[in-house]
Amino acid sequence: MAKWGEGDPRWIVEERPDATNVNNWHWLVTISVNESNPTADILKDFMHRHGKEVIAQQLGNYVKMQTNNRPSNNVTSSNLYTTTLNLGHTFQCTAEEFYNAMTVLELVQAFTRSPVKLEAEVGGKFELFHGNIHGEFVELVPNKKIVQRWRSKRWPAEHYSTVTFTIEQKDDHTEVRVLQIGVPQSETDSTRANWEYYYWDSIKRTFGFGSFIV
Repeated sequence: MAKWGEGDPRWIVEERPDATNVNNWHWLVTISVNESNPTADILKDFMHRHGKEVIAQQLGNYVKMQTNNRPSNNVTSSNLYTTTLNLGHTFQCTAEEFYNAMTVLELVQAFTRSPVKLEAEVGGKFELFHGNIHGEFVELVPNKKIVQRWRSKRWPAEHYSTVTFTIEQKDDHTEVRVLQIGVPQSETDSTRANWEYYYWDSIKRTFGFGSFIV
């Protein structure tokens, strides 16, 4: 299964406040002279000896100046705009079966199709989808409620949302409500879509919870 929210660092050119070259990128300075005569040869020799270093240094100074003058785009939890997701879904299974699918290591590994770290106890940690989703359990009420501190790796550092699963069994199905508080506004649509694809659809495909109980 695709890895939730994982980017390829090879495609990222990191920006540094000090304009330091962090990915072994370098300036390539090429000098050419159209005419060949004693004056041109002297100029070309001088530029090869001294000019390239001066030009490269000035380019570096220019990049540093532009970086220093650019408004800071660092985002922390203290200045992050967030929103709340209120999701609902119906599963053709018992409340116990859904609860187990979210808290039993082997079952979570089955629907995520990836290695999982899971300690289903209050204060226990979890790590899903190759580490792209991680957090800890805050509250566990068997077959009724699960509360987690939950974050995506692509979110600002140390920012967690609070996810509450409310599980209610009906006569022939189970209704699950998910309240997620603290989702970065820029991640709202992708987070909602990922719940649908990586959790609900995958759980139904893996365990057959999309079929009616007979």
